[in-house]
Amino acid sequence: MQRFSPAIGGSEKSIESILDYLSNNHKITVFTTNSLELKSFWDPKAKKVGSFDNKKYEVKRFEIVTPSEIDRKMYDFAFPISIPGPFCPQMWEELANIGSSYDLVIATAYPYDHIIPAYIAAKNNKIPIIIVPHIHLQYPELYFTGLRLGMLCDADAIIVNTNVEKIALLKYKINDEKIKIIPPGLNMELWNRPKENIRVKLRISERAIIILSAGAKSFDKGTISLIDALKNCWNKKKDIELVLIGPSMPDYVEYVKKLEKKFLEHIHDLGVVSDEIKKNVFYDCDIFAMPSRSDSLGIVYLEAWACSKPVIGCNIEAIREVASDGIDSILVDFGNNSQLTKAIEKLANNKELREKLGIKGREKVLNVYDLKLLNQRFESLCQSLI
Repeated sequence: MQRFSPAIGGSEKSIESILDYLSNNHKITVFTTNSLELKSFWDPKAKKVGSFDNKKYEVKRFEIVTPSEIDRKMYDFAFPISIPGPFCPQMWEELANIGSSYDLVIATAYPYDHIIPAYIAAKNNKIPIIIVPHIHLQYPELYFTGLRLGMLCDADAIIVNTNVEKIALLKYKINDEKIKIIPPGLNMELWNRPKENIRVKLRISERAIIILSAGAKSFDKGTISLIDALKNCWNKKKDIELVLIGPSMPDYVEYVKKLEKKFLEHIHDLGVVSDEIKKNVFYDCDIFAMPSRSDSLGIVYLEAWACSKPVIGCNIEAIREVASDGIDSILVDFGNNSQLTKAIEKLANNKELREKLGIKGREKVLNVYDLKLLNQRFESLCQSLI
């Protein structure tokens, strides 16, 4: 795993919930980096995970060597030092010497390079391997390289989030029978309404519409498009407030520096927050919007629906399989600020429509994305390979 709790991310959260479940009946060891922020793969000054042990299974965290820190001698390493990383020589060394200590290897997520030593270790020691790539179909140049496709071809099983992801892999002649669709899910028992009111905390009036966007704040995730669309609303004196949670990427930071004060006063950037605060914001928002072009499924959409909130998402293949336009969501083309403005105004002006889409979304989570049932399917697959 490229990063692990308390690091925040869709694939990170997905594998954590699976491992928490599997650890009830199996001995688990996690090999991961000490990265807290994704940029630590290339920035030695980025935040790292210190002493953090809240699991009943072992989590081994390895130091990342960033490009600027690489000794010239390391360029003779077995595999090229590549982008996007992470490059962890100690992880490579320990995986190379695992022998027959394990019965199964689960490797996630693409396109990161820690999967290479996990794959080699599995093959050298004749251990079955499941790869969970979380493919973002918008970036074939990263996900469908010869090396990564080769590992998928030789894997014992591949877990994908959607049928669209499976179809994309079948085009590369990967065995149909080894590709299993098991999407991430939610434990709805954990999604009860918290006591704290986020409106009171942020001093937002009861009349205002709160739009929430959660995840990495960046151009690819649609944060910049969302703010640009909201500028149109704010120029029309619409009573709308934007709440953002999640880490900030460099392009977003530069964008915000140039925003006028009249727009900034409507943006509440909470940064990385606890699960409890996150639930508060999801329950107290009126609309969830993340028009991202970079997603394999988008677990945050499920979290919004768990709280009966309507979703504004991006009209891309992976999201179309999860979100139903006009039923539980409104989908817009990436970067189309006119469409996005209209979607925001349509939902902001129609409480009945917001409630209708939110209820349909919650029904979908209950019927399709029940975490316990999905984890049971994952465990059955693991047991069939051992």
